Order: sequence, then structure tokens, then C-alpha cells
Amino acid sequence: MDIQQIVEGVYVVPLGGVNAFLLESKDGMVLIDTGSRGNDEDILSALSELEKQPDDIHHILVTHWHPDHMGGLAVLKRATDAQSYAHPIDAPIIRKGGDFDLESNKPRAFAPA
Repeated sequence: MDIQQIVEGVYVVPLGGVNAFLLESKDGMVLIDTGSRGNDEDILSALSELEKQPDDIHHILVTHWHPDHMGGLAVLKRATDAQSYAHPIDAPIIRKGGDFDLESNKPRAFAPA
């Protein structure tokens, strides 16, 4: 894993075409975005590099409902027991699934996170 420190306590986790971020806080680690489905292993590996455990993540913030930003949320919530956050407009789409195809920008079903 090629995790990089941006500034003290802030790390970027490259996941291919998108990044996730880990932030150290007084209230535990914060994960920003979860990548696509299957990126959970990369994020958990990044935690290990920081000598952290999954339960060190206390908060997960999903910036928006695209599958490459919220696709790993379900697995990571189960692995970390973290509280998750999303914009109120995006939250129902994240919970129930929705339609979006990154390549064609046309509707496509995807699973809920």
C-alpha cells in the first residue's frame, strides 16, 4: 500500500482512480470516503501501516453517493463499528442503492452501502 502523509495526522490512501483519507483526531481515526466495493482491504491495510486497528476508526464520512466513494461503506462499517455520515440528500441513496454509471454518466443499478 502506498499511503502518504499529507500533513501531520492526515494521510491519503490511493485507491486507483479515487482516494480515501485517514485523519487522526482526539476522538479516534476519521475515514473520508471508502472507495469502490472491494477497496476495504486497501483501507484496512493502510490502517495496519499506521499501526492502527479497524476499531480505531470511529467516524466514516462519505463525501457523496458515487459508487467509487461509498462502495466500501457497508464492509468498513461492519469492520470498524464506526459512525457514518453523509449529506441528507445523499444518505437515502447510500442506504438503498441508486443509479449512476461513471463511464457513461447514464443510469445503472448498484447495491446499497
